[in-house]
Amino acid sequence: MKRQHWQIGAISILTFGWWAALHQLSHYLPIHNDETPLLAAGYKLFHYGIYGLDMQTGLDGHEYIYLEVMPLMP
Repeated sequence: MKRQHWQIGAISILTFGWWAALHQLSHYLPIHNDETPLLAAGYKLFHYGIYGLDMQTGLDGHEYIYLEVMPLMP
């Protein structure tokens, strides 16, 4: 089956994008301990439609709500 020109172009762009992302991966900082609740709430909102945290399941219904308290800065 003959590939069309736009398919070859799309595959080459995606391949270059993945290569560039993985090649520069060592330049990014790792995820820290306080960033995981922020990511978990967004993940649950995107996949399940609930803005809550599974890390607090069973604690007075906190798996269905999420309250972010910012740390005090001097």
